Amino acid sequence: MRLLGFSFAFMLYLWSASQPPLSTRAPASTPLTKGYNIAWWEVNYGHQWNSGSFSEKKVREVLDLAAQGSAKIVRVWLFEDSNQWQFELDETGTPIRLRKEFIPNVLFFLKECEKRGIKANLTMFDGNSFPLERLPSGEQRAWWWNVMNNLYGHGDWFHKEIVNPLFEAIVDEDLLGTVAQVELMNEIDGAVKSGIFARDWTSVRKFVCDWQKKIKPFAVSYGVSVGHQGSVQHIVDGDLPEQCTDYLDLHVYNDNGSIPMCGWFQKKTAQGRRFQLGEFGQKSARYDDEAQKKLTYNFLSSAAECGFESALAWRLEDIRPGHNKEARYSYTSFGEPRPAWYVLRDYPGQTP
Repeated sequence: MRLLGFSFAFMLYLWSASQPPLSTRAPASTPLTKGYNIAWWEVNYGHQWNSGSFSEKKVREVLDLAAQGSAKIVRVWLFEDSNQWQFELDETGTPIRLRKEFIPNVLFFLKECEKRGIKANLTMFDGNSFPLERLPSGEQRAWWWNVMNNLYGHGDWFHKEIVNPLFEAIVDEDLLGTVAQVELMNEIDGAVKSGIFARDWTSVRKFVCDWQKKIKPFAVSYGVSVGHQGSVQHIVDGDLPEQCTDYLDLHVYNDNGSIPMCGWFQKKTAQGRRFQLGEFGQKSARYDDEAQKKLTYNFLSSAAECGFESALAWRLEDIRPGHNKEARYSYTSFGEPRPAWYVLRDYPGQTP
């Protein structure tokens, strides 16, 4: 999900619009793993794990709501945004380590997940964090460029000083079993559009494989997501390296709940490929309980029919005031479940 909006291929939209509604179909015989995107707490994008933003009370409330809604997996982001708020900086403004509260707060979150029988998807980066209008040329963009392309050893440094301490702490606390998935980047196609990779998709494939080798010793399912214009075609064309991912994560927003190229996904699933509908929601700008209710059932049914192993709604909670263009996605309204929350709760599901 991009904070400022998103676009989809017009041809894929027309294809989706031409498909018959799914609301009268019975659920598929193989249950989905159902879940929600939490992404970040409240309005704390980019600094949700920091003191002053992180709230143990809020974590418990959100996870209670997810558990009561039969969610078996929740997706949260670790290093989203490009402002470097999660790091301690040296006198030149360069990150040198994680803030001291970061790891304890992630561990608290995972322990609360474990208590409720919920698994976590930990998504490292947000591919929508690097557009030039938000991250113009300068020291900060250069630093992220070096990390993403591992220039001057910046990518290796990030693993040694940032990623490894976090996952070692997760292992030490015996919480690795609560981490169902590690997603390298949310909507990596957004990062390609922003020009943060040196050679576009060639660099993406190297990035994914290099990082997978470093993270894989922690024995979790490893993936990456796409969600911009042409996202399905990136999967079909092999722009994301199959050999370096355990699953691929597709994000779809439309107003009938269908997944493009369902037959292709069915075929690949039968061959052993794994897919997740990692975000789904409406395209319409309306705040409409009834439309969201029908759309949720349709997306869940479509995901099951197309062979996806899991489906995560965007987004469990959005507390920004009023029924604005982001709140239309929220499955709660001012602390109370909307009708679509009950649809997801009652749809057949299983534990990942």
